[in-house]
Amino acid sequence: MKKISLLFLSILTVGMAMSQEKTLNISKHFMTFRVGYSIPVASSQIGSPRPEVGDTYVNKVLNTSGGTVSYSEKNSFGSRGAGLNISLGYGYMITENFSFEFDANFVKTFGTKDAFINTSDVTNKVVYKASQNSETTMFRVTPMFGVYANENALIRPYAKFGILLPLAGGTSVDLSIEDNTGVAFNDLMPVIDPLTVAQTLQLASDQGITNLTVPTKTDIKAVTSGSFSVGFMARLGAEYKFKNVANGKLKIFAEMEMQMLTVKAHKTEIKEFYSTVNDETFKMLAENAGIKTSFGINDIPDVLKHTEYVKEVTENSNSYYNGNTNYDRNKALEDLSFRDNYNAFGFMIGLKYGF
Repeated sequence: MKKISLLFLSILTVGMAMSQEKTLNISKHFMTFRVGYSIPVASSQIGSPRPEVGDTYVNKVLNTSGGTVSYSEKNSFGSRGAGLNISLGYGYMITENFSFEFDANFVKTFGTKDAFINTSDVTNKVVYKASQNSETTMFRVTPMFGVYANENALIRPYAKFGILLPLAGGTSVDLSIEDNTGVAFNDLMPVIDPLTVAQTLQLASDQGITNLTVPTKTDIKAVTSGSFSVGFMARLGAEYKFKNVANGKLKIFAEMEMQMLTVKAHKTEIKEFYSTVNDETFKMLAENAGIKTSFGINDIPDVLKHTEYVKEVTENSNSYYNGNTNYDRNKALEDLSFRDNYNAFGFMIGLKYGF
């Protein structure tokens, strides 16, 4: 019995010594760098908050009398989070198999056609054409917990889970409207410059024009930023140790990444704006009468330049929609809030260095 006890004690002592030696060889701290590409998942309807474009894809052909020859409409589904993903991270091994990590990552998308309206006649002449394209840049941080296989594995699988916290960035949109129906002029010109509307109506009366139609072409660049939001991040991957490089502290890894994030819109600011009369004959007639026919970013009031998103729009909200005439031109437009989808599934590769 005494011999057995001594043998057990010897085995335990050797085991503890080996465990200590193994623990000493584990890098407690490490840095990671990863790059990859994400594709959309769990898509939802995106579209445009501007009523001039809407949130669907519309194609319509009209005959010479305005009747519909053909019509198609479909929802615009997608995600604004798909694109290039670059991140830099720090981690600490709590034990051989568990870690706490902090990741800072940057996402850049390469453009999405959110929605469009394309109305033409049977000769393919534009009646009304509007589209919105968007790109997103976003800086996020992600605290995570990791679960790893044993350190001595040459190929070491792992899984990580954490929360996704966007800190900065926004969605930039290019909005283009070519309107030969006069609707855009009738809706927006009273907001931009009521004097021009009065002068144009007087010009039409002087010229004997009974059914006034002012075609316009408008290009807008705007940026929408989001409110504070929290998402979810999960990664599944494996790392390979270079035994003969940096004493085994340098590793390469590949992983799959799931990002689940929706961001509530906070505000939109128009950065560039240009709108002009899209008929040379009428434009020359108006300019000869001293009427302004082109408008830039400095010509539009704050109620058009800035939008703040709210939970509810009432008769007291600062809005020119729905025939409201009691809005303040020098304050931001109040419009209903919405959420943008940034869900994505990514494929990442990177380097890890322990110290």
